[in-house]
Amino acid sequence: MATYLQTACIYCKSKKKLVQCQCDGKSPCSVCISNKKSCLYSAGIDRRRRKYHTDYVAYLETKTEALEKFIRGFVSDDEALRRNAEDVFSSISFEDMGKSAPVSNTAELNSKQEIDDFNELLYHAQNLTLDSDEVQSDSEETGEIPLGMNGLDLYFTDSDFREHLTCCFEENLCSVAYVIRLTLGELRQWKFSADRPSQQLLMCAVFALGALYSDHPMASTARNVFIAEAEDLAIGTSRYCLDKYLLQGLFLLSCYELGMGNDSISYLFDSMASSLTQHMGYHISYDENSSAAKFAPTSTPFKSALLWSVCSQDRIITTTLSVPSCIHFKRIISPFYNISSLPDDPDYALEVSFSFSSRLWYILDRFMDQICAVQGDVGDTQARSTLLATGTKALLNLKNSLPANLRNPLSTTDPNCQVFHINYYVCVILMQRLFLRELPAEASNACISAAVSASELIRNLSFELDKSPYFFSYLVSCVAMIHLVLLIEKQHRGPTLSSSSSDHYTDLVTCVNALGEIGKTWKRAQKDLKSLLSFAESNDFYCEELSNLCHPTSKTHEKFTEIPTGTDAAFEQAFHAYPNIPLYQPYVHNDYTQPNNLASYSQNPGEFAPQFTSAPVYNSDQHSMYPPFNAVPQFNSPNIHFPDGRAGPNNE
Repeated sequence: MATYLQTACIYCKSKKKLVQCQCDGKSPCSVCISNKKSCLYSAGIDRRRRKYHTDYVAYLETKTEALEKFIRGFVSDDEALRRNAEDVFSSISFEDMGKSAPVSNTAELNSKQEIDDFNELLYHAQNLTLDSDEVQSDSEETGEIPLGMNGLDLYFTDSDFREHLTCCFEENLCSVAYVIRLTLGELRQWKFSADRPSQQLLMCAVFALGALYSDHPMASTARNVFIAEAEDLAIGTSRYCLDKYLLQGLFLLSCYELGMGNDSISYLFDSMASSLTQHMGYHISYDENSSAAKFAPTSTPFKSALLWSVCSQDRIITTTLSVPSCIHFKRIISPFYNISSLPDDPDYALEVSFSFSSRLWYILDRFMDQICAVQGDVGDTQARSTLLATGTKALLNLKNSLPANLRNPLSTTDPNCQVFHINYYVCVILMQRLFLRELPAEASNACISAAVSASELIRNLSFELDKSPYFFSYLVSCVAMIHLVLLIEKQHRGPTLSSSSSDHYTDLVTCVNALGEIGKTWKRAQKDLKSLLSFAESNDFYCEELSNLCHPTSKTHEKFTEIPTGTDAAFEQAFHAYPNIPLYQPYVHNDYTQPNNLASYSQNPGEFAPQFTSAPVYNSDQHSMYPPFNAVPQFNSPNIHFPDGRAGPNNE
């Protein structure tokens, strides 16, 4: 029998039918069952556990106090300035914030002449057309005008160009946006421009992403037009037209902005898509075999694909920004996407890749949330090392559950499965890197082994890198950072490099060249290259290939520059300081006066792990789940310089 909470649902309260059996929002009460109603909870009485993180608020309060102290000291010598500052401080009231009258978006026309002028302008704008015969002749002569305008509406002057963009999207992005594949049949039948704003938004987003992979001479211009149209529609459509097409459009906009390196804008669209996904109830559903299936929405392939497409993007962008996921894993009450294709179907590998990738990022997010929390609550343990072992095993079990012909990353030639395996290696790196202080030897060994395997797979990819998914640059840059940190650390030990370090240099060049190819499509790769170069230059390390890609006209330098030998903690320190791979970065408020030492590298080329001789002790009482956005742990190494110009405390 279901267990009930001692709180009535909204329907019971509205009918004043408070009985002993009441609702918990998941297992309906007898009143709701008899009346065939769904149990709903308002936000005020929802007893589900939520996590509110106040680290950033505390950080802002600390900065505010520091600024006030500085201002008071600055104006202390001037009586007039001091009085003005005190007046300003006393007039600030946070309680009154938000009470001001809202700004009106309605234009005010103060005279009949202004109204007539406005109506005339609107009339001419609505009736503005292009001569179709002239457009057609110009298109045939130049082949560069696939779009036209009728008033304020876009339209295709060449229907083949529309189908071309749709096919480009279908061929290159359906493995990561599988839900759009299920909608493409409908989308091909829609009129462009559509009367329904959400459909227009989705079409513009699909055409913009498809134009990225097109070789049409006007593809770049068309992409800018479509993405501007889609982003203009996003806010207005979210106010008035909530449907599945809106969710897909916001999801694609988040993907596009992430690939272009606009992380904040990507997070904005992801937040909108995630919030509306929960508002529309896609995160709660049951399969037909569940005992609650008769009382809750039934999961369908489309609903499941939509939920897990949004969830996967949510975890990727929040991992990039090192912030909590918008859809917390505890709020998802829905089965994973169920693979319906047969092994002989041409789309089987595509569907497997989407299903397993969404599970992979869900597992990573779930265990990262627990590992970085003040108190982990997976099972009955609160030990971080146990959570790490359980999470690593879950990732490995997921990989081993792949079909036999797709399990070996070097033997499969399917591009989608190769991307999944690189996802797996990066997830291992992101999870293990949090334990470089607590378990230095084991964590570093796991990170380096995963990076070496990922680099080997990147060298053997069966697809062109300029056709890679939007987040592929982030994966490759994570792998490249490991090799770069190891090379910098080795250079700090002396001017000569061992054969294993040469292997890392080869792997670094592989990743750098891959980023160069990805940068032809996605601008994020160019930003990642500049970040790698900045980090290398700040530590006096020179990589010719990296420098040439960022500065093609730069002069040739020696491949390795001898610098004074310093401490050997670069591997660990750079991982905690470099902001390029900051998944749920734990911020420990300790002053580490005893840096780690990398004692020696193994002479066996098959063993890549450095051996640590000492490590700081992890203090769970001082551990925060998320760091301030600009916080960087302070280290005692005089030779480590961070990308923003900061150095260790000895180099201030």
